[in-house]
Amino acid sequence: MKLSKLAVIGLVAGVMLGGILKLIQITTSKQVYTLLLNIDSIPIIKEWNLNELEEFSLHLIVSIILVPILYVVLNKFGRQNQLIAYVISGSMIGLLLYTTTVMSSRTPDITDGMAFFYWMISHMMFGAIAEAFVILGKKNSKE
Repeated sequence: MKLSKLAVIGLVAGVMLGGILKLIQITTSKQVYTLLLNIDSIPIIKEWNLNELEEFSLHLIVSIILVPILYVVLNKFGRQNQLIAYVISGSMIGLLLYTTTVMSSRTPDITDGMAFFYWMISHMMFGAIAEAFVILGKKNSKE
């Protein structure tokens, strides 16, 4: 699959992840969208005074880079078309990133079970969305 197509899939999956987490934060008051945009743990960047759109743009850049890397890694193992591989990958990414919540007072407490649940389910959905678009992209281009 072409890199440009994978980058677009990363963009779409990233926008959808952001939308899901923003909706969850609005409806539950759990700061999961804030955690998604949180840059408090990144040296140098944490000193920048970014607005929400700029922080969301950084999240999208990560998603645009992440999906092609994920596809290449899964392809090496013959798993690039398997939903479970993307869901597990999304879970691992979510688990790793949730730990950064301890570095900020603006994000959920590390022991907040519901915030963790919402965060993990959303990242599993990110993986499922990416896989669905990979499969759709392959069907449309006969790859």
